Amino acid sequence: MTGYQGISTGWYFATLLARFLAVGLLAAYVVRDIINPERDPVRALGHDDPAGGVLNGAPDSFRLPAASCL
Repeated sequence: MTGYQGISTGWYFATLLARFLAVGLLAAYVVRDIINPERDPVRALGHDDPAGGVLNGAPDSFRLPAASCL
C-alpha cells in the first residue's frame, strides 16, 4: 500500500511523552497552589478567587501542614 501512512511510532511516542510531562507540570502547579495559597497567582494581589461564588471572601478553613516543603 502506498500513500500517506501517518506519523511514525517514534514521533507519536515523543509527542505523547511531551504531553504527559506538560499535564504533569500543570498538575504540580495546581497542587503547589493548594498546599501554599500565598503562591497562587490569583491571590498574589490579595484578592480572593474571582470565581468563588458563595465562598467569595470566606477564610481558608483547612491548610496542609507540608507547606514549607514546596
